[in-house]
Amino acid sequence: MKQGLYLSMLALLWGMLVGAGVIYPQSVPVETGYRDHYFGTSVNSTPTGEKPESKLWWNDGYWWGILWNNNAGAYQIYRYLPGNPPLTNPEWQPTGVAVETRNCKVDVLWDEGAGKLYIVSHIFTENATGGQSSSNSGKFRRFSYNPATEVYTLDVGPIDVNNAKSEALVIAKDSTGKLWVNWIEDRQVKIATSANNGASWGAPFTLPVMGDSTDADDISSVVAFRSNGNGRIGVMWSNQRDKKTYFAVHHDGDSDATWQPREVALGDGVLALSDDHINLSTACDGYGNVYAATKTSLTGSGSPFIYLLKRTFNGVWSSHLYGVYDDNHTRPIVLIDEQYRRLFVFSMVEYRSNNKRDIYYKSTDLDNISFPSGLGTLFIHSTLDDKVSNPTSTKHCVSAATGIVALASDQNTRYYLHNFLDLRKEPVITHFTPTGGLPGMAVTIHGRNFTGASAVYFNGTPVAGFSIISDTQITTAVPAGAGSGPISATNSFGTGASLQNFMVAPLAVNGKLFLQGAYYNGLMHTVLRDNGVLSLAQPFNKPPWNYNGAESVAAMPAGVVDWVLIGLRSAPQSAALAYRAALLKNDGSVVDTSGSGPVLFPTLPHGNYYIVVYHRNHLAIMSAAAQTLNGTSALFDFTTAPGQAYGTNPMKQLAAGVYGMISGDGNNDGVVNIADKESIWRLQNGTPWSYEKSGDYDLDYGIDVFDLNFYWRPNKGLVTGVPAEQ
Repeated sequence: MKQGLYLSMLALLWGMLVGAGVIYPQSVPVETGYRDHYFGTSVNSTPTGEKPESKLWWNDGYWWGILWNNNAGAYQIYRYLPGNPPLTNPEWQPTGVAVETRNCKVDVLWDEGAGKLYIVSHIFTENATGGQSSSNSGKFRRFSYNPATEVYTLDVGPIDVNNAKSEALVIAKDSTGKLWVNWIEDRQVKIATSANNGASWGAPFTLPVMGDSTDADDISSVVAFRSNGNGRIGVMWSNQRDKKTYFAVHHDGDSDATWQPREVALGDGVLALSDDHINLSTACDGYGNVYAATKTSLTGSGSPFIYLLKRTFNGVWSSHLYGVYDDNHTRPIVLIDEQYRRLFVFSMVEYRSNNKRDIYYKSTDLDNISFPSGLGTLFIHSTLDDKVSNPTSTKHCVSAATGIVALASDQNTRYYLHNFLDLRKEPVITHFTPTGGLPGMAVTIHGRNFTGASAVYFNGTPVAGFSIISDTQITTAVPAGAGSGPISATNSFGTGASLQNFMVAPLAVNGKLFLQGAYYNGLMHTVLRDNGVLSLAQPFNKPPWNYNGAESVAAMPAGVVDWVLIGLRSAPQSAALAYRAALLKNDGSVVDTSGSGPVLFPTLPHGNYYIVVYHRNHLAIMSAAAQTLNGTSALFDFTTAPGQAYGTNPMKQLAAGVYGMISGDGNNDGVVNIADKESIWRLQNGTPWSYEKSGDYDLDYGIDVFDLNFYWRPNKGLVTGVPAEQ
């Protein structure tokens, strides 16, 4: 079954590297974002570069990426598992599908219509040169995706697309199906094309309208865009010698040599408004607008440093200031949320005070571009990794369904890092407390986008009233008639539901324990029940318990050993929040007065509790840790190990691997001592038996020397492990 970005993912537990037998750890939260796996020293120190390139894509309900697998010594296709709920223990999961083994850089393009993944790779150099051997050439690979198996398979390549090293190598696909690859080589803007989906490539050629040669450190990129069915290819390049950033357009269907006159995207030839930082994107709205994040070479406080450029389909350019020299943004990338008409720019910031680096982002209205001043919003920050740089993501538009995943890398520690930006505007419910309970019980809902919420539902049943405490918190109560299921909330953007179900059911305790006095050969005897002498009403309505519950039975069910009292605490030393008297059966199961089923606590919300068990002449026990209790609580078995109970030596070993409550505490003061012998057993020894007499330590319907010698004497000095209530 496929799992979407926000669905529960069983695959979270599957982190095994295919073919290598290596278990990758889940991503570790850092101060902001997540630290991913170590990419090692066999690949370059910046595998998420370069600026025009993309390493990620969205397909079939997942984010995917090309990441270096240090154990395999190759770039591989990875699948991103965001966790359940989202961003709890996320993981980049290696699929084992190798892409490249060279120490190189890559650019990816996912073709949704064809179900193809196009990848170009190149050997990086800042002074791009041609005339290279095949081992140093740019290469193309095409993979097909099978949605049934969720597997990518190589079906074309590797094929050489040039014979050059380059600073960047970028791929695009036009509306006719032709593939375009772009780079700078020997200070010339170069292009290669394939008209058969990458199966073969034509000879590289120089962009006919590029003009003067570029600087050795200049860069270029390519983008496909269209409007009203008219497709275009655009190439942008920097020319630091001219101090301008240029753009050229090719009409889909024209010959490769036919280009429109070059355009000046930014620059006046006087100010140094061009630099080797370009990242291109286009909206998915059919208007054909092109957006570019570029960097200038200006210095000095207040100087423009990063621009967001916009080109309309008709060729009108506008520039919008993103950041100034003082902010020191660099390596910007552009992402567009067409659903909510937002544009995002992610960039690295290097603090001039200490040369440490983080990833920030800013966003703006796509139809009214204006960025706030300053650094923006911190997106990735790690004290372990203080050289985080080169953010990368996807070429395609994002949406509420995809969110944004941006990947970066630290060139010193050589770890990948990432973060996720949730773009949903409808209510997002992350969790709620308690996790279950009965109608009328108060519930606090946590999440975001709650401002303006108009309705809240429990499994489809509307609540009569709720309070919006903040954008991240709503308080309400379980409505009458609600059934177990998700909680949802509605605002003007839509309805969002929780991934977890709220359980409309009383809290249940499902426990197992043994009483030492009645235990024999794997079970407990039922002498008291069989002789009809068990009390039909709970016996804990006197000191030291003083419990006033009304639990009783008309007739004692079969298999019952005795009554026990169950208390639930929120902390080891806290007072019990509630008590329930229950029946203990001969197999150790603790049941409600019906003789079957768990013990129900209808007044308590679902949550984590310490389980305390009292008996009228055995030392009380308590679970060693708080247990998660809900309407279908898992069995908590005291009998399997002494460590199941709180405290030091809290239980008695009854057989190999079997433990039980310690007998001999006749006055129930929490210790087996002389008072239990003299004030309880000795006064009752040989007298007519009655249920109120607690000196019957073996529960055999008699108070005699066996109770003294086999239970009180061996246990003398033992103390309950249950802390006193404070």
